Amino acid sequence: GLTVFIFVMNAIFNAIFALEAALKLVAWTPHVYFQDGWNIFDFTIVIISFVSYPIDSLGNVSALRLFRLARLFRMFAKIPALRALFETLILSSSSLINVG
Repeated sequence: GLTVFIFVMNAIFNAIFALEAALKLVAWTPHVYFQDGWNIFDFTIVIISFVSYPIDSLGNVSALRLFRLARLFRMFAKIPALRALFETLILSSSSLINVG
């Protein structure tokens, strides 16, 4: 059913993102790769995604599922207009704490 579909799609996307990170690491060397904040973000999300597989089988782990949502933000690194919008949102979010 739907649960199996979600699991399979999650595995496919994890594999694609991991392959992307591995290719970048080989092409740019780890020193250059980890100088970019977005690459660090991508790498962290890939690691958390793979670590979450065995933990997910233990039950509903909402915090790890939230990290998977962060993969959507990877698109912001790839599309300049969305990246600028995301960075503006992050910079202004600290001011939102004082509202209300």
